[in-house]
Amino acid sequence: MYLRYLSKRESRELLEKLKKDFKLVQEFDHIIVSETVLKDKKIKIYIGVSSTEKIPLAIDLVEEFIPAIHALNKDLMKINYVKIDQGAMPRILNGADVMAPGIVETSDFKINDLVGVREFERSLYIAVGKALMSSEEIRLLRRGKAVKTIHYAGDIIWRNIIDILKKI
Repeated sequence: MYLRYLSKRESRELLEKLKKDFKLVQEFDHIIVSETVLKDKKIKIYIGVSSTEKIPLAIDLVEEFIPAIHALNKDLMKINYVKIDQGAMPRILNGADVMAPGIVETSDFKINDLVGVREFERSLYIAVGKALMSSEEIRLLRRGKAVKTIHYAGDIIWRNIIDILKKI
């Protein structure tokens, strides 16, 4: 695992991208990037550092740039979402894709949009994925795979983020 601070220019560019793509609402003093190899892929994890906290912001998976679940749960970024019932939670936390029957609420989105997966009771994000159906199709069909899970709480990326936070 390799850690480094981004230059001011790199930080500014990343923050602008996060503001544009995910409506980032907070500024940070520094951005730390961790470059690591997971499952034969090089990924980058970006951590925002302010005077009071360190928050994982985004993950660059080469083919996909996604917001970190931590930042979503702190309301620092906005993303389309689906809310799932309690019965679907254990499966998703084991890496399963989100099935339409387990979805109880959605925002409006199209096929291939990034979608946050929220648990029903406290509305916390537990995963991020790619929509396989539009929100309208989910509401009408109520069957089939609705969201392809990319990252979920407890996965190898999550554990890597926890390790990084312990080191900085």
